[in-house]
Amino acid sequence: MQRYDVVVTGATPAGIGAAVHAARSDLDTLLIAYNNHLGGMMASGLGMTDTLLHPSKGRSPVLDEFFERVATHYREEYGPDSAQYRTCNDGLVFEPHVAEGAFDALVDAEETLDIDREWHPVAAGRSERTVSDVTFVASHDDQMMTVSAETFVDATYEGDLAATAGVPYRVGREAREEYGERFAGTVFTNADDVTTIGAGSTGEGDDAVQSYNYRICLSSDPDNMCHPEKPDGYDRREYLWVLHDLKQMRDLLNERGIEDPMAFGLSNRSAPELATAMRRWYDRDEPPVAVDDDDRWVPLAHDVYRGSDPVEDELLPLPAQTRLLDRTPEGLAGDIYLEQEGEEFVWGNLPNNKRDMNACDLVGESHAYPEADWETRREIAQQHLNYAIGFIYFLQNDDAVPERAQREARQWGLATDEFEDNDNKPFQLYVREARRIEGRETFTEHDAFLAEQLDRAPVNDGSVAIAEFPLDPHDVKAVRRTGTASDGRFFLTESTVPSQIDYGTLLPEGLDNLLVPVALSASHVGFQTVRLEPTWFQLGEAAGVAAARALRTDTLPGTLDPVDLQCELAEAGTMLTYFADADSTADEPWAAAVQVLGAKGFFDGYAARPDDPIDAATADVWAAATNDLVSGDGDATERARQLPTPEERSVAEPVSSENFLAALAAELEADIDPAAAASEVGVPDEVTLSRGEAARIVYELVAGNRGIDI
Repeated sequence: MQRYDVVVTGATPAGIGAAVHAARSDLDTLLIAYNNHLGGMMASGLGMTDTLLHPSKGRSPVLDEFFERVATHYREEYGPDSAQYRTCNDGLVFEPHVAEGAFDALVDAEETLDIDREWHPVAAGRSERTVSDVTFVASHDDQMMTVSAETFVDATYEGDLAATAGVPYRVGREAREEYGERFAGTVFTNADDVTTIGAGSTGEGDDAVQSYNYRICLSSDPDNMCHPEKPDGYDRREYLWVLHDLKQMRDLLNERGIEDPMAFGLSNRSAPELATAMRRWYDRDEPPVAVDDDDRWVPLAHDVYRGSDPVEDELLPLPAQTRLLDRTPEGLAGDIYLEQEGEEFVWGNLPNNKRDMNACDLVGESHAYPEADWETRREIAQQHLNYAIGFIYFLQNDDAVPERAQREARQWGLATDEFEDNDNKPFQLYVREARRIEGRETFTEHDAFLAEQLDRAPVNDGSVAIAEFPLDPHDVKAVRRTGTASDGRFFLTESTVPSQIDYGTLLPEGLDNLLVPVALSASHVGFQTVRLEPTWFQLGEAAGVAAARALRTDTLPGTLDPVDLQCELAEAGTMLTYFADADSTADEPWAAAVQVLGAKGFFDGYAARPDDPIDAATADVWAAATNDLVSGDGDATERARQLPTPEERSVAEPVSSENFLAALAAELEADIDPAAAASEVGVPDEVTLSRGEAARIVYELVAGNRGIDI
C-alpha cells in the first residue's frame, strides 16, 4: 500500500489547486486524474472563464498564478500588442492546450507531487471518523491500487470519492419549502425574462440534474482545422427544425415584435404565416397541415410541441435533446449567431481564430449520470459528444441548410492543434452538477442574495472563498409552458450578489479527514453560483491549505478552528470577502485584517473604506463585536446589522486610536491588552484612526489571543 500525506482525487482545477498547495507545503501528495489530461473543463474547451472579476483583483495564489501563466504565454509568444494577447484578457480567455500547459507547469514544478492518470475510486476503508485508505481501479483494465493518507480531497465533478466513502449526498432539486428558496424545485421563468417566475412553478423537488454538453473548440484557420465526419448514430431530424426557413421566421417575428415564437404560436393559432414557418421546422417530406383546434402544425403523434391548448397546467415538451428552443429568432442555434444573408457566422472568441462552442445541451440525458457506473457514464458522454459533433456536421453538410449558411459554417472546423490524442474532440464532458454532499453547512439561494437590512449577502463567518457569478442553471427538463423557458432555467443577473462560502460546506458529516470542494454541500439553487471553475479552483486551494494546516498542527481538517484557517488564507492573499475597494492581494498592512473581519460582521456592504476615518458610532459597534469574536459569541450577520447607517455615520465624529483602544478595553471580557495590539501593529497613540488601522488592531487582538503569528 502506498502512503501519502494528502491524496487528491480529480485533476480538475480544484484538484490541482489543492494538490499544488499541499505539495508546496512540503507534503507528500498524490493527484489522481480520471483521464490522461489535467485541468478538467478549463483544459477541455471551456476557454471563456465564467467570472465577473478581473484577474488583477486577486482571488487565491494558485488560481492567480494560473491566470498569470496564461497571460504570460500569450504576451511572450505573440507580443504585448498582439491580437492574441488582447483576446486572452489577462489570462481569462485561452485555448485548451494553453490551459493544459499552464496546469502541467504548475504540477511539474512540485517535487513532492505525484500524478497517477486514468484511475477512479471503487472502495474506501474507514476508521471511526476518518478515511484510512482508498482503492482505485484503472480506467481501461482491472489493475487495482490502494493508497492511504492523512487527508483525502475529493475534487471530482461527480463527488465519487465522497460517495465511495459512504458520505450522504443529494442528486437533483430540493423542494421549495425545504430551504424556503423561491427558485427551488420545478420552476418556469418567463421566456423573455428568465429572472421572473412564471405560472406552473410548483416548487416540487425531484432527482433531475441540469443539462450537460461538450465545449467544442473550433478554428477558422484553414491550416489548423478539419471538418468533422458524420458521428455514429447521426439523425438529421434532430437538427432540421433549427434552420428551416429561419429567415422567413425571423422576418415575421421581427415585424411583429415577437420574442418567443413558441408562446406566440400556441396562443394565436390563427396566424397562418407563423404556422407555415413553424411547419417547415420539421422534415420537408411531411405534408402541410392546417392549424385549427383538431389538427395542429403536424400530426399529434409527430408534434414535439404537442398541439394542445395553452392552459395553465399543460406542459409543452421541447424538441428532443436540445435547449435551443428558448432563444430569440437571432439565437435559434443556442450560443451560435447564424446569419444567412451576407453576415458572419460567429462563435465565441478565443485567441488564434478559435471559438468556444457552448451549445447543444442534451436536456434530460444527464439525469442518470451522477450515480451511473463507468460504462454507462462513458455511453452518456459519447451521446453528448455525438450530438454536438452532429450539429456541426448538419450545419456544414445538410441540404436543409441554406447554401450561404452552409458555406459560412464550413469556414469553421475542429481545431487540429487541440486534443490531438482524441481526434480533436474534448476529453471532458461538461458535468455542471452531479452529487452534492450533505455537509456541516449548506449553501443556499439565500446566501447569494442581499440579506435583510444589509447591502451585501449574509455574512458566512466560516468563509474560505467567494462566489460571484449569477445563479445560472441550464435546462433541467425538456418541458416548458406557454411563454416560459424550459423547466429549471433561470439566470439571476440582477439579484445575485458576491457571497461567501463557509468551510463547513466542504466538510461531510461524520468524517474529519475528507474535504469536498467541488461536490460540496449546497442546495441545487445555491450551487449555481458556486459551480464555476474559478470558484471551485479557489475552494480546492482552500482545501489544500486546510490539509496542510491540519498536518502541521497535528489535527484533522474537520476539527480545525475556522478562524485560524481564515487567518492563514488571508495572510496568503486569499479573498474571503469581496470588497469593491479593498483587494485581498493589496500591498497594504490592512489587507488580511479586512478580509477576515469581512467574514465576521464588521462590514455591512461591499465597501471597506480602509483609508476613511473610523467614526465613533462604528467604533463602538466594532468594540462590542471584537468581544463577541474573542469570546466566540454572536452571529456575524447580526453583528453587521448592528452597524450604524450611512446617515448615523455621517454625523458621528472621527475617533482617535486612544479612544478606540478605550472602547475595546471597556468591552473586552478576556484579559487582553488592546494597547499592546496597537503597538504590535505600529498604530501610534492620539491620532485619528482609519478604518484599516482599526481593523488591524482587532485582527491582532483576535490572532494574538489564538496564538497565531501574523
